[in-house]
Amino acid sequence: MNTVMLILLSGFIGTVAALAPIACTLEGQASRAFREACNQGDVAGKPAITSRPSCGPRADSESHLAAARTLMVQFQRLNPMVVQQTNPDVLITDYSWDGGGGRELSRQDVNKLRWRLPQRPRIVLAYVSVGEAEDYRYYWTQAAGGGSASFLDRPNPKWPGNVRVRFWDPAWHRVLYSGRDSWIDRIVDAGFDGVFLDTVDAAESWAEDGRRDAPDQMNRLIASLAAHARKKVPGFLVIASNPFVLLERTPVADALSGIVAEDHLLKGDTLRPPEAIEAILTPLRRAAREGLTILAVEYPGSRPGRERFASLCSQEGFLCYSGVRALDRPGTMVPLQTQSEVWP
Repeated sequence: MNTVMLILLSGFIGTVAALAPIACTLEGQASRAFREACNQGDVAGKPAITSRPSCGPRADSESHLAAARTLMVQFQRLNPMVVQQTNPDVLITDYSWDGGGGRELSRQDVNKLRWRLPQRPRIVLAYVSVGEAEDYRYYWTQAAGGGSASFLDRPNPKWPGNVRVRFWDPAWHRVLYSGRDSWIDRIVDAGFDGVFLDTVDAAESWAEDGRRDAPDQMNRLIASLAAHARKKVPGFLVIASNPFVLLERTPVADALSGIVAEDHLLKGDTLRPPEAIEAILTPLRRAAREGLTILAVEYPGSRPGRERFASLCSQEGFLCYSGVRALDRPGTMVPLQTQSEVWP
């Protein structure tokens, strides 16, 4: 190839690269106009949809998540060799080997969990509890005052060491995302692909206790947390567990990449009654139509229970996992297709 051709090719590549953000912006504007028309009922037969971007880093990472076929969830005693052998497409784990600040996963640790050849990198999400504080976390001694902080409420009797928080308190926000050395900043710095937000349903218990604005406050918290993380990593994934009370609120629906329905579909080894199942499936199906990835985690104790759960997941197209209740050892993946499938 002669010099003139090289110069022309270089100029063409540079022009394409320069126009890519503009094309993405134009596509986003067109998609946004269509979404607004749908939300106003101007497009017949279309459901209301959210305003997540249709191109760019976030759209790419959410497409990556949507292509996943297998899920693994384990918070304690994670063994990287078992992860490699099990080979999930998505791994949800703790940001620390033992939950505390002294043994946080390094960027090298996270990269080892992510990379696999010849398949695409595994998505690795870090656990964050937004509705409860935990007395073994790095923030407990100072930010939580050893148990005396203003944002702390009452202990969770089901999980020793967990304390319900007033999650609207700015001091708690500083712990999670807005303060120096925040939990989200530690997760971003370690190279995780995103977060799994747990105890989001604390908003429901606060509302039942008379705090009527609790869902709105949780909505603002999640939206602000996601915006903070995406300033650092535009493609950062945000997945929330059991956020059903929030899904009609646009900011949080826009902020989320996916939803985890945990412990809602089975009771023991049996599917819940049809009306209870439908009450859960209806908002999940709507969220799926709006572009969110739907994950489900249940705890069946027998093979028939796991088979019932797998059948429901296959029917609905959910990314599912049959775990042990403590999530401290491997459970059973529920592949959407074959576990050996290589992503396109």
